[in-house]
Amino acid sequence: MEKFWYKHELIYYEKVLNRLLNDTSSDYNRIKDNLEIIKQIWEKEKVNLDIENILLKDYLDLSKTKFLWKPIEESARLDSSFIPNLKVKEIDFTNKELFELIHDFFKNATNKEIYELFLKIYNQNKKSIHIIDKDYSYPGDTLYIDYFNKTYIQVYKDHTFEDLTTLAHEFGHAIQFNSNYNINYFKDLNVYLEIVSIFFELLCCEYFYKSEFKLNALASEYSAIYDNIESCKDLKEEFKIFRKINYLEHENKNDLKNKISKIASTLPIEYTKYFIDILPRDYYIYSFAFVVASNLIKLYKKDRDFALQVLKELINIDLKVNAYKYYQELENLDLVTTDGLKNLTRNIKRRCK
Repeated sequence: MEKFWYKHELIYYEKVLNRLLNDTSSDYNRIKDNLEIIKQIWEKEKVNLDIENILLKDYLDLSKTKFLWKPIEESARLDSSFIPNLKVKEIDFTNKELFELIHDFFKNATNKEIYELFLKIYNQNKKSIHIIDKDYSYPGDTLYIDYFNKTYIQVYKDHTFEDLTTLAHEFGHAIQFNSNYNINYFKDLNVYLEIVSIFFELLCCEYFYKSEFKLNALASEYSAIYDNIESCKDLKEEFKIFRKINYLEHENKNDLKNKISKIASTLPIEYTKYFIDILPRDYYIYSFAFVVASNLIKLYKKDRDFALQVLKELINIDLKVNAYKYYQELENLDLVTTDGLKNLTRNIKRRCK
């Protein structure tokens, strides 16, 4: 099966939406939003792998949410040098086994409301949920066409335990979209897009740690958490560069480009090559999502019902607000400290002994 196997359906939906758009419809804005989501599938962003252009784009984009830098930098201070000695058995789930296990996870690790929503999404979109036995550059993705209430999930099989956590992650996206959706989630609020999905990914690891897949789940959680800390360290270095730029809005954009060029010229060649290779900004939304999701996991371990109630409140935050207001809502829920990450790293070390 090919990547984006749902392309023919999107073409059909695009035609229908364009036809509806030409009618005098009270759903005009909603239709436009859905067309924009489909357009994003067709248009892949072309990245100019030039250090000056990357820094320019990153600075302009990431500076909009400077309030996220502090928790990411605090995450970067965590020790990521720990390497466990885990004798993990190879696992290669069949597709049938993956769906049975993910059903078991949502049934037993969540509450009635989430489980019923999971079943609804699964039953209404069975033909649009696929596990693809091919190697791609990322493990999976989820697309939601709000106007038709249509969810597409695809997981690119890695033939490891991570296939299961990826499926949990993608259903996390589907649960968010089917619970509370607005096009702003892909605009001003896109920095929060991975929070719910990473929570379910980590919860999946926690749940299956108590099963026959104990060591696989532990290894998967270790990889997710410690890889994230490393990504935070890379972002912290980029933030240092941003602070040197110290660009003011009233300055000319050419002045900004000149400042960035001068700073880029002082960077060691080895760092520049490394920076271009990893592109830290790609991990920006994930790094903050781990902060919030790990706090939810910490709550879950203390009081499952309370944690899932907090998750519900998070999912239902007004998606029409700006990014800073959304951040304040997360602060009100006490989810933006690094306490959860610290707790997870301690638990992983303890479990690995």
